[in-house]
Amino acid sequence: MARKTYHVYTWMEDELRRQIVSGLLPESRPIWSESVLMAKYGIGRNAVRTAIGNLEMEGLLKRVHGSGTYVVPRLQRKHQCSNRKKSRTILYLSFPPFSEKTFQINTEIYFQDLIFLLHQGKYELQMAHVGLDGQVPEILQKGNIDGIIFEGEVPTEFYKQYIYAYPHVGIDFINPEFHCSWIESGKFSAGESAVKYLYQRGHRRIAFLTDEYHTWSAVEFLKGYRSAMMEQGLPMCREWEICWMRQTTGGELNNESFFLPRNFLEYLKPVFALSDPPTAIICYDNWRAVSTVEALNKLGLRIPDDISIVGNCIDESPSYPGAPRFACFNIRMRESYLEGYRLLQEKMNNPQFSGEKTVCLNPFFTSGETVRTI
Repeated sequence: MARKTYHVYTWMEDELRRQIVSGLLPESRPIWSESVLMAKYGIGRNAVRTAIGNLEMEGLLKRVHGSGTYVVPRLQRKHQCSNRKKSRTILYLSFPPFSEKTFQINTEIYFQDLIFLLHQGKYELQMAHVGLDGQVPEILQKGNIDGIIFEGEVPTEFYKQYIYAYPHVGIDFINPEFHCSWIESGKFSAGESAVKYLYQRGHRRIAFLTDEYHTWSAVEFLKGYRSAMMEQGLPMCREWEICWMRQTTGGELNNESFFLPRNFLEYLKPVFALSDPPTAIICYDNWRAVSTVEALNKLGLRIPDDISIVGNCIDESPSYPGAPRFACFNIRMRESYLEGYRLLQEKMNNPQFSGEKTVCLNPFFTSGETVRTI
């Protein structure tokens, strides 16, 4: 793939292009004067004129002698972007609460199928992480991309300025202010389905556990749990929602070691000192379930004879040394990215189509050996 050459005016040119394509600059209205653009971007008059000339060649701007430079109405852009080479690049953007290290680990695990599919379509997948400092990745500044798949909690201003102009789709962390399609990977459904499954097995006192309480995905899981508890007419005890926020650094979740279970004893001990302790616990994921089992064993409780456990996984159900095979719901993250790419293709093939949709993938269940009928 040919590399794009960057000049002093490239930032201004790319910024204006994004604003025009996204509709942030009104049609048939003049843009800023050359003097204002020179001051705004810190470049000379010739550089400003070169950038405007490039956008005029693309059919986005039109210079009117003695009047100014105007944004060409969308329907009149007969040669829009005809002189730009197709980059054939899809960008995946990760945002907090994930850390950059977590982002790197997850992409190695969950993106093989997507990369294979993109290669079949002659696309390249680029990946970047945006931290809480909001620093814009270099590839996004350069703008040589065809579409964006993003995941995480995206600041509204960042979305408007750097994502909106491109075809894009979001994975989870749904923000109704964003005008795009979404993939909901099934966390709400997993929480809801886990309660209903345990209810069918005779359980009535059901707890929920997460140590990522303030994250969007944990909140969605908790909403599903509460919804099903109410639907089944089950008692809802505040102490049965065993929720707290694990350690963060600079607002981003710390990386986890999957070889060292964390100590959940201080959170579980008060729950099982109640006069009516739960008979089952739904864990936010299987790794949380490993630490839960270890703490319950220290309390002298056996799985599943004394307490049942339902987990949750984001791919195939993993196994952990010394841990039981968990009953769990798979929320199908691999398929979420594939489905996101399918929606992105629809948008890239028909840029004028504005029919946004939300696709929810239903989780599937693995029975395991950690639930007892009572």
